[in-house]
Amino acid sequence: MSDKFTAFELRVLKEACARDSRSEIALRQLESAKFEKRDRTGHGLFVHFAADESVGLVEPDGRILRGSNQIFLQHPDLEHGADAIVWVDNGTISCLETYVFGDAVWPNDDEDRFRVANAD
Repeated sequence: MSDKFTAFELRVLKEACARDSRSEIALRQLESAKFEKRDRTGHGLFVHFAADESVGLVEPDGRILRGSNQIFLQHPDLEHGADAIVWVDNGTISCLETYVFGDAVWPNDDEDRFRVANAD
């Protein structure tokens, strides 16, 4: 796996993959993932990457990794926390999207203070 992912991004991706119904395949795809680019929006970020589809497909007909629907991100500076989604392209994980709620600003320099929790 490329070392251009931040520790926070890897933590969220691993947790989302582990919570998915096809977690073994999702985690193998993540192990092969090659970082491509990161886009910061001010309210979150998009992390684009390429994973190896030859290890199997997670959601051949889906667009969102189901395990990522179970993720909620808590941060002491964010009253309402944040969400994360792992996007799927033709059965292969391809993008991590994170975003805050309302007018909150994404804590770019403080991502290590996020805690991954269950979505309620």
